[in-house]
Amino acid sequence: MLGNFEKKILKNDIEYNHKINSQFDKYTMLWGIKRIIKKSLAVIPGFKKFELYAYFVCHKFRPKHWLLLFINMYVKKEIYISFQSGFGDMLATYPYYRKAKEKFPMHKIYAVIHHPDFCKFKEMSFCKGSFLNVNGKKIDYVKEFIDTNPSIDGIIYDDCWGDGYIYGHPFILKDILGFAFDKQSFSQDTPYLFNEEDKNLGDKYIINNKLDSGKTVAIHFKTAKEKIIKIINFMLTDEYFKYKKLNFLLFGVVESDLELLILSHGFNVVNISNSYLKGITTRQLIYIASKSNLFLGGRGGFNAIYYLLDVPTINIFDEQGVQEIENGIWPSNLWKENRIKRLYFEKDENSLIIKDIKKIL
Repeated sequence: MLGNFEKKILKNDIEYNHKINSQFDKYTMLWGIKRIIKKSLAVIPGFKKFELYAYFVCHKFRPKHWLLLFINMYVKKEIYISFQSGFGDMLATYPYYRKAKEKFPMHKIYAVIHHPDFCKFKEMSFCKGSFLNVNGKKIDYVKEFIDTNPSIDGIIYDDCWGDGYIYGHPFILKDILGFAFDKQSFSQDTPYLFNEEDKNLGDKYIINNKLDSGKTVAIHFKTAKEKIIKIINFMLTDEYFKYKKLNFLLFGVVESDLELLILSHGFNVVNISNSYLKGITTRQLIYIASKSNLFLGGRGGFNAIYYLLDVPTINIFDEQGVQEIENGIWPSNLWKENRIKRLYFEKDENSLIIKDIKKIL
């Protein structure tokens, strides 16, 4: 390895961190040198765009990819939009299936979900499957969520970097199909996100847990978890909230004593984590949380969806989130269109976040 110099340059690099933690695609000194050179070249105007096209559109200029892309598009009349197995990866492609159907109404549109069992290329060897294990049963929450999209003619599992697929990077999809990752465009998709069963179950859950009384803040615990807990502690001890009728809807990786702490301050708290064990699917959980007065979370698609659903949203981004913004994954219109109108970072003062929370609650 290159030692401390390499770690200093690449410590916050997404690909570097994937590499050193991957069981399949091992880190090498040559890769580290190439990555440092690439990061140095990134300051050159136009290099980042060239890199995105070379990697995600051209698949490193593989001839077989171009041939299959041509056959799919012009012979078979089929478009395959692929994505990695995370919820955020799926969310970034979701409105573009509709855009593809609008632009190519005679084509069949397919979603390709990355699956490690079909991984052929080392570039995606770090990707895991999108499965939850619930009482010994595998549930693909990503497939379940995208299943209701009427623009999709079929869903398959494969290597998302496979030949003949359009990789679902937001920057690439925007250039090919036109921009659609904003709340106005997404509003055309929201009627299909939740079916009647989702809405009926969600509405019933809200009433039964008294989330319709007072104001509710939905909180997702994953990234920026420690920061979010500190903000909750601020809220519990702030005089402004003392006599407010507040509900805390918690999900994600919730600390065991957090519920008791909130209850001890006289607020209603509902823990909806491990929702499948409670008979609630991912779509239904998001529907319930979307009815809250405020959403508080970290970085990632499971948090960003509330921007698109027009819920007042405070998301706190970590270093990886900063890099994802630089790489065009999260466009700034998401928070600029939101009622809060700004994005927060882990280094930001808690008091500033509390100030925005007070505007909503």
